[in-house]
Amino acid sequence: MVRAIRSGLLVLSMSAAAVACGGSLADIPDPDGDGGANDVPTASPPSTGTGLPTPDASPPPPFDAGRPDGSRPDGGRPDGGRPDGGPFPIDASLPPIDAGPPPVDAAPPPGPIACGASSCDSATQTCCIQQGGATCIAKGATCQGGALACSSASSCGAGEVCCASLGGAGGGGAACRTTCGPTGIQLCDSDAECTAPETCQPAVLGLKTCRRTFGPPPPPPPPPPF
Repeated sequence: MVRAIRSGLLVLSMSAAAVACGGSLADIPDPDGDGGANDVPTASPPSTGTGLPTPDASPPPPFDAGRPDGSRPDGGRPDGGRPDGGPFPIDASLPPIDAGPPPVDAAPPPGPIACGASSCDSATQTCCIQQGGATCIAKGATCQGGALACSSASSCGAGEVCCASLGGAGGGGAACRTTCGPTGIQLCDSDAECTAPETCQPAVLGLKTCRRTFGPPPPPPPPPPF
């Protein structure tokens, strides 16, 4: 390599001297004596017309904007978090929907049945009225008199009243109905259960019935003035 450089410099020097003396490049002897067989041809840069070589017009290599470690450039977060200045993530979860108010409590159970000097459980008993008095018996048991399944509207369900009926040979009794009809006898506890002008009035064996009160006739009107 060094030898080739030295040979090239010697050739250039001798060429310049030969040209200056009116000679030509062909008159310059080969410095290494091999007749130029081993000389490496050199390419001359293209001329620009000014005697100067044309500058290299090839574009520079592209700029590598990446980082050696493969991470993102400044402006993002390599950990996948929120960039600076960005909005916070919105929580899309919603509170559970209220299922509404609790169910309304059912109507209270029916009240007791008045039965002489005692009372019977309307859920499990009936009042049996016989000649010897009134006693509580199990619901569904045989009664040789009148069986009362209620003694007022409070012994029945919502919207019902207690209706008594008279049967032959000691039959009859009382049961819950929506209405007692024109010939039925309604058992009651207070005037609120009766339809005006009837009121709740005492009857036998501690029972009460809805009926009208018949008092004295109203006084006659005063005579007209003379």
